Amino acid sequence: MNERELKKYESIGIVRISKTDLKNLIIAKNRDMPLLTNDSKLYAEGVKRGVKVYDLRQMLRTIHEEELLSKRKLRDIVQKIEEKDNTKINDIETIFD
Repeated sequence: MNERELKKYESIGIVRISKTDLKNLIIAKNRDMPLLTNDSKLYAEGVKRGVKVYDLRQMLRTIHEEELLSKRKLRDIVQKIEEKDNTKINDIETIFD
């Protein structure tokens, strides 16, 4: 975080997201960068704060629906995301329905 972002972070009161997520929101807003997330609370907070935020599951669903990648390739990508980010994408099967 740069000095301006750090001051903004320190001035914000209680929020319902983690400190790391809050830092990411501040950086995205300050640098006019989009934020991609798998977390519904972070998504809602981003929208509330005027950050360009995208839902990972929706993006994956769109890729599948538009047949931009094969189902197998998309599943491989999901697996890599989960492994690399040490996370679990909830309701993954709804992407492929």
